[in-house]
Amino acid sequence: MRLGGAAKAVELRLGGRKDAALAADLGLSVALGDLALGLAARDLGGDFDLRPGRLDAGERLSLDASIDGVQAGPLDLAAAGTLTRERDGDYVPAAGFEAAYWPVVGRTFVVRAGVRRVPEGPARSWTLGGAVRLDGFTLDYAYQPFDGLDAAHRFSVVWR
Repeated sequence: MRLGGAAKAVELRLGGRKDAALAADLGLSVALGDLALGLAARDLGGDFDLRPGRLDAGERLSLDASIDGVQAGPLDLAAAGTLTRERDGDYVPAAGFEAAYWPVVGRTFVVRAGVRRVPEGPARSWTLGGAVRLDGFTLDYAYQPFDGLDAAHRFSVVWR
C-alpha cells in the first residue's frame, strides 16, 4: 500500500484575466500484480478570483484502476480508467492509454490519449499528451480542445 501527496501552483487564464491558486492532491493506492487500484482527493485548495466573479477550484474524489507492463516490441503499454465524483455530485468516467519508449536507461518518451464524459460546457471529450523523462526530471504536457475557444495546454514539471 502506498500513500502520497502533491502540492501545486495552478494558474488560470481566461480572456485577458488570470489568477493563481495553490492546491494539493492526496492519494492511496494498492498494487495487485499488474493491476493497481487507487483513491485520490484532488485539487484541494484555493479558488480563482477572475473578477467580476470567483471560479471554484473544484475538489474531486476519484477511484482509479490501471494495468501496467504490457510489452509490445520496444514499447511499454499501459491503460487506466477512473470514476470521478465532482464537487457538484456529478460522476465522470474516463479512460486512457499510454505508450512509453526508453532507448536507454533514464530516458523515456511517452505519448498518451484519453477520453472522458464531459457533463456540460465547451470542453471536448478527448485529450492528447506526452512526457519526456530524463532521470529524475519529467516534463509533462496535455492538450484538450474546446468548442468555440482555444485549447487548454497543461504543463507540469516533476523533479524527484
